[in-house]
Amino acid sequence: MPVVIFLINPSLCFASELLRKEMRSGSFDLEFFVHIPSHYHKDLPTPMVLVFHGGGGHAQQIAKFSGFNKISEEKGFLVIYPEAINRHWNDGRENQKFPRHHATINDVAWIGKLIFKLQKTYSVDNKRIYAVGISNGGIFT
Repeated sequence: MPVVIFLINPSLCFASELLRKEMRSGSFDLEFFVHIPSHYHKDLPTPMVLVFHGGGGHAQQIAKFSGFNKISEEKGFLVIYPEAINRHWNDGRENQKFPRHHATINDVAWIGKLIFKLQKTYSVDNKRIYAVGISNGGIFT
């Protein structure tokens, strides 16, 4: 089994490379950020990676520290950085420390709607949609 290691380098990605977007889900206006590689073409199906920040984190923070924008430029995929409500993903754990996890907010439904919207907005290769996350975002993934 191959092992993939990503070295995190804050200089690899800057918030200015991101498009800020908003989407309504239920009673919430939810933010997400998009990085489109420079060689993206609207007529070519393109892989997409959703990157989920950790609990207490932010979408722009994980964009800056993960280096996925640079990898996106090299490999040619869209990168999406969703923003969790109240900075925590409802990952299904029974954790009293984070009451957000017990909320009635359905992050799975919101991400499903987000993917559907992105498929209508960009030329997404529906067979190559991936997700990655760190900490709370990794458990949610």
